[in-house]
Amino acid sequence: MGYEVYMKRTFIPFTTSRLMPYCGITVLLAVVAHNRASDLELIAYVLAIYSVLSVTASMMLAATGNLVAEHSDNTQEKSLLFRGGFSIVLLLALVSLALGLLIVSLMVHLPGAQIGVSKIPGLAAIYVAAIPLLVINTFLQFYHEACGEAHACSKLKAGSTVLSLCYIAVAYSVAGAEDFIDWAMGYFFCGELLLLLGLLKLSCQRGLSFCPRYCALTARNILTLGLPIALGLAGQKLYFYLLNEKLAMVLPALLAQLSVCMSGLGLLMIPIIAYCQAHSLYVSSYRQNRSILYL
Repeated sequence: MGYEVYMKRTFIPFTTSRLMPYCGITVLLAVVAHNRASDLELIAYVLAIYSVLSVTASMMLAATGNLVAEHSDNTQEKSLLFRGGFSIVLLLALVSLALGLLIVSLMVHLPGAQIGVSKIPGLAAIYVAAIPLLVINTFLQFYHEACGEAHACSKLKAGSTVLSLCYIAVAYSVAGAEDFIDWAMGYFFCGELLLLLGLLKLSCQRGLSFCPRYCALTARNILTLGLPIALGLAGQKLYFYLLNEKLAMVLPALLAQLSVCMSGLGLLMIPIIAYCQAHSLYVSSYRQNRSILYL
C-alpha cells in the first residue's frame, strides 16, 4: 500500500480516536466549572498528580503497535504477541493500581492537597479505579490500530465518550451542587470501562485468545522500546505536577487557569500526534521503504 493511500485511510480515524477523549474531558471540566468554579481546582490538582503514573504505565506500551506492524502478514505471530502482551498489561495494571492506592494514602500530607483536604483523597480514590483500565485499553487500542482496525477503534472511542457524557448529564441533573464533583470524577472510570468492553468485544470477534502466555522476548521488546517514551513523557508530567503543587500553595485559582491553558495546547497537538503514530506504523509495516520515507 502506498504511503498517501495509507495516510488517507488512517489519519482521520487516528485523529478521531485522540480527539474524542479530549472533547469529553473538556466538556466535563466546563460542566464542573459551571456547577462550582472552585471544584475545577480540585479536579485539576488530582489529575496533575496522577498524570505521572497514568502516562508512565500506559505509554510503556507505546511500541505495541510497531511490534504488531512488523508482523502484519503473520497471523500466528500477531496472535502470540497479543497473548504475551496482554499478560504484561495485566501485570502493569495491577502495579499501577497498587501505586495509585499508595498515593491516595499519602496524599493528605502533600502541601497542595490542603486546598481541599476533605475532598481530594476521595476524588483520588475514585480516579484510581480508572488507571488500570486505561493501561489495558492503551494496549488493546494500539494493537488493533496496528492490525488495521483504526476505524473501529475510533468508533469505540466516540461511543464511549458520548455515553460517558450522558452519564455526566444525568449526574448533573440528580446530584446536588456539593456532591456533583464526586460524580464528575467517575466520568473517567465510566469512559474507560465502556471502552474496555468495546475493545474486548472487538478482540473476541477477531478470534484473539486472552489465555495468559509469558514470553520473555515479547516482554523485553515492549518494555525496551516503550520505556524511553514513557520516561520522557513522565518527566514532562512530573514538571507539570510540581508546577501545580507550587500554584496550589500560592493561589489555588491558578490551577484552573493552567488547566484551561493546557487544554488549548493539547488540542493543537492532537493532529500532530495522530500523524506521527500513523507514520510510525507505516514505517514498521513497510520496512523496505524506510529510506524513501525518511527523505
